[in-house]
Order: sequence, then C-alpha cells, then structure tokens
Amino acid sequence: MRFDPKIITRAVHMYNDGMPVSKVQNHLLQHDNTKVSDVSILNWIKKYAPILKKDKATIQANNKRANTHG
Repeated sequence: MRFDPKIITRAVHMYNDGMPVSKVQNHLLQHDNTKVSDVSILNWIKKYAPILKKDKATIQANNKRANTHG
C-alpha cells in the first residue's frame, strides 16, 4: 500500500460525509501534505466504503445496546 491507512480512512470518511472528491484531494494536499490522484481516492471509496459502513453500523448497535443496559 502506497499511502498511510490513516490517509485512506480520512479520505473515505470525508467523501461519505458529502465532500466531493476534488475537495478531499485538496484537503489531503493542504492538511497532510499528501498528493493523491482522484482515481486513487475513487478506488479507495469503492474498496473501503462498504467496510467502514459495516463497522459504523456495528459500533452504533453496540452503543445502543450499552445505553439500554446502563
């Protein structure tokens, strides 16, 4: 993997939060000093977005369960 997993995760989360790919690309360059092509970001989204959504759903379910038992 050419990029730090934190960069990839951040990019996918920003996109899922509604940020266009061009803005994600610009943000990574400005804040992380990391130049990433739009194609790479789109590939990450295709590959990792379903995994992150599944993890988010699991976390939310666990939080809900913990709140009803506490």
